Amino acid sequence: MIDLYTDYIPKEWRDILADIRQVAPGAIIAGGALRDLYNGVPVKDIDIFVPAHQDYPSTDRVLKTAQYVKGPMAIIHYHGPDPITSIEWTKYGRLPVSIIVDPTPSLDLAWVQRFDFTTSQIIFDGGAVEMSRAFINDSLAKVFRYSPRAAQNDVARSKRRWARISQKYPGWTAEFPPEPPNPFDGILG
Repeated sequence: MIDLYTDYIPKEWRDILADIRQVAPGAIIAGGALRDLYNGVPVKDIDIFVPAHQDYPSTDRVLKTAQYVKGPMAIIHYHGPDPITSIEWTKYGRLPVSIIVDPTPSLDLAWVQRFDFTTSQIIFDGGAVEMSRAFINDSLAKVFRYSPRAAQNDVARSKRRWARISQKYPGWTAEFPPEPPNPFDGILG
């Protein structure tokens, strides 16, 4: 694990995370925005993950706090058993922000290792940036490697994501697990 100072994170990002952490102290920025910032490519949006637990404030309270402090905010969407679900977007400053309420009680570097690509295993908790060793190695090697710990275990979905992401990462490669053999190969002909 490597920690970086918050100076590497744009002030706008630190401000919105601080606003959300006022009512949801475990909130973090994780994944693609930090990966793109680290690798010097344009950032498309920011995902802020909020842990859901019994003392979690209502989504209305999070929205009102963010709106009071900074203006219009993303609509929060609580999702069921699938912890990675898209939500509706709005503009916060220059970039769209998504607040994703995750049923995991603690969002940390171990939690983010279930993201589909190792190059998304990076978090900012308002105090430090943490990256997995796989994130560092694969960023240096310029490879998007499918994580064996991926929560959704949906290689086809991740391949579609790579098709979009690869536009921003020319010269990078992607590595996916081998396709399972088709039990019907050779039967008909």
